[in-house]
Amino acid sequence: MDASDIVQETLLEAHEGRRRFRGESPRELLAWLRQILAHNIANAVRDHRRAKRDVELERSLEAGLGESSLKLGAIVAGSEASPSEEVARHEELLRLAEAVESLPEEQRDAVVQRYFQGRTLAAVSETAGCSKYVVTQRLRKAMERLRLDLGDEA
Repeated sequence: MDASDIVQETLLEAHEGRRRFRGESPRELLAWLRQILAHNIANAVRDHRRAKRDVELERSLEAGLGESSLKLGAIVAGSEASPSEEVARHEELLRLAEAVESLPEEQRDAVVQRYFQGRTLAAVSETAGCSKYVVTQRLRKAMERLRLDLGDEA
């Protein structure tokens, strides 16, 4: 279970179901998103329990919800933009998520760990089982591809 994956799935579901949102304030939006997020975390935990269990990788539902909610809250609460600006921002986030998802697995893992999870190059290289130089090259190639896929905005 990766918090970034769950947040990405939550934002995608929210985007697809945005017409069902009946609130008016950012606080109501955050509560609606948190509800979707809690549902996605519960599903991930259930799916995880069905698979072979690795005690070191297990995390509580509450801890996962807290971490993911912080990321989600930062996206929603950080601005006082107009609704149209918020829609544009969410569309940009979805474009970014899709572009990152389309990267080759090794590049995607390096980007997620380094830029979304804030891990150091040393930590990323240790997880990937390769040198910092190799991780740096993967990140460079990934950023080049993201720039191409997203245009000069990246």
